[in-house]
This record gives sequence, structure tokens and C-alpha cells, in this order.
Amino acid sequence: MTEVRALSAAYILRRVLLGLAMLEAGARQERRAARLLGAFEAQTGSISVTGWPLEGFQLGPDLATMRARFEHEPFASEVARGRTLSVDQALNEALADTPHTQRSGALTAREREVAALIAEGRANRQIAAALVIAEPTAERHVANILSKLGLHSRAQIAAWHERSRNGSDGS
Repeated sequence: MTEVRALSAAYILRRVLLGLAMLEAGARQERRAARLLGAFEAQTGSISVTGWPLEGFQLGPDLATMRARFEHEPFASEVARGRTLSVDQALNEALADTPHTQRSGALTAREREVAALIAEGRANRQIAAALVIAEPTAERHVANILSKLGLHSRAQIAAWHERSRNGSDGS
């Protein structure tokens, strides 16, 4: 069972890398996006996302557009650099501008539940249904998590959640 859990965590973390790459590209942080895409490729061996829980969500430029743009300099060297990063190194870089002073203890038990559901790729409506709460309440929990942890996106929440589950959030 431990091996299955480890494989599942690795699968999710790789998908978090791709989500962060797409968000960074959408935010015009293309060098960082290229490095994250390179890290994702190194971990998966390709840029295929079949079966990805966030498939169909538009996080930023589509993958083909990103890949085509990043084949040319200066981005090709950033993709190559990203391929040398471990998952943890890539996540650390992606979250480098995120304050690390907050710990999971700053979140309520319910907010930690919401963070776990976000890490699974669930939308606010799905979170509300899973926790039997109103959708605006789910939205408020997400906003509280972002505020308390000093994060800016759901992908960062997912990355934070996975890191905290693996004991690498500093707490």
C-alpha cells in the first residue's frame, strides 16, 4: 500500500508541475513556465496529459502552443534546465516567491480538507458537494487558504498540500 501511495503522490506532483507551468505561462512568466515544463517532461518522459484531472480546464496557453514557443531560445535552454530539476526542486522554484512562514497549523481542519480536495483537482462546486456545504462557503474556504498561506492560485495550494503531506513544508 505504501508503494501505491508513493506512486499516487508522484503522479499528482507531476501534474501539479504541469498546472504550475500553464499558470506561469498564462501570467506571462514564460522562463519559469519553460523550466517547469522541462521538469514535467523529465518526470513523465513526454508532455502527454491523458487522464489528467484538470484536463479541459484552461489554465493558460494550451500545451501545444507552449511547447512550440519553448522550442526556441531563450526558452529552449530554460526547458533543458528544467529537465535537470527534481520534482521537489521544481516545486520549490515555482513557490519561491511564496512566503514560507505560514504552516499547515495556520489552517483550520476544514481548510486542510478543502486544500486536499483542491489537490485532487476539484472545483468549488465539487468541494461543496463533497463536504456538504454551500458553494459560497467553499469559495470562502479557498480564499482563506490563499490568504493565510500567502498563495495566489489553486495550483499553488495543490503544490503546498502535496509538500505538506510529504513533510517538506517546514512544519
